[in-house]
Amino acid sequence: MTSTVTNQGQTIVSFCVNSGETWHIPPGHAITMMTVELTDNEKIRKLEELGFITIQPMAPAKNPPAYQRKHRRAQAQ
Repeated sequence: MTSTVTNQGQTIVSFCVNSGETWHIPPGHAITMMTVELTDNEKIRKLEELGFITIQPMAPAKNPPAYQRKHRRAQAQ
């Protein structure tokens, strides 16, 4: 599952995610990342509580099934 992180502040926001990467978000911009990168991360939680960033989970895309069963129609007799 992915989430969108938006910088709500007037300055660049930098934070380290769970994989060890550091992200830098300019003011008013947003990035999309895996939710697992954000969970149980104290700095990200604090940035969100202070209003510097917002985190919005994205709904999973509804993909059509890879195949559809063909229904046989009863033959008229």
